[in-house]
Amino acid sequence: MPTLAPAPSPKRRRLKDILKPYPNLSSFLFDHQFWTSSGSKSRKDRNALRDVIVRKDFVTADLKGVNFEAIEKDLRQTGGTGWRETPLTIRVPKGIKLTKAVKRAAATERTQLHNGEPSTIPLKQPVPGAPITIHDFQHRRFCDIIRETFSSDPAAHSFHYHPYELKWTPPGSDYEERVYGELYTSQAWLEEDARIQSLTLDPTETNQEAPRAIAAIMLASDATGLGQFASSKAWPVYAFFGNQSKYDRAKPTQHAAHHLAYLPSVSFSCHAVVRTSSNVIIDAR
Repeated sequence: MPTLAPAPSPKRRRLKDILKPYPNLSSFLFDHQFWTSSGSKSRKDRNALRDVIVRKDFVTADLKGVNFEAIEKDLRQTGGTGWRETPLTIRVPKGIKLTKAVKRAAATERTQLHNGEPSTIPLKQPVPGAPITIHDFQHRRFCDIIRETFSSDPAAHSFHYHPYELKWTPPGSDYEERVYGELYTSQAWLEEDARIQSLTLDPTETNQEAPRAIAAIMLASDATGLGQFASSKAWPVYAFFGNQSKYDRAKPTQHAAHHLAYLPSVSFSCHAVVRTSSNVIIDAR
């Protein structure tokens, strides 16, 4: 029987390399407390800041001269969990109606993808419309939000990572009724969970025995005033997790909304030339 060689021990990294681009541990702890605290300060946030400052390895002198704005920019450029600015091109519909053939092809494509069949149509179809590029679109990555929430958010301890059927038996009856009230009790989640549990992974990939679960992302957006009396507004995009019960997700104290992106205001002029029945040309802007 062949003898398996022991797995090589992981190479130890220096603390300086782990903290990069932060110059020292104190600046990292201070900034980590700032970004993980809530938008509206509370006693909990005050106690968290106190816990950071009184640590034995926290040196207040190390904060002197630290440019946190430059660190944020560095993190955005090097793939950290911070914000990024990416050019985003959208297409404004021109009012061209899609044909029945195009609609049938799109429906067939969705069915094939749902059944796990190979796609017969390129996934990235050109979207009809006039292209408009937004150069200052600020956003975060989905994977960063999922990793951060699942690993460090206390609310994640009560998340539901596997679905189940919820049933109820009416009084005086032997018939069980299926109850649909959460995403993780839906039939779609049950079917998708069964599919990912049976997937065959690449044998070269590590963590073959790691648990598999669905991270259900729910998006919401609405205009938000930037001040009590100011007229300026922002359009944030929030990400919620369907793994969290709706009863907890609706509580403001749970801070269930995670900032995903900010939609900038876009304005452009429309130029149309219309020819009337009497051959009079009207230039409308």
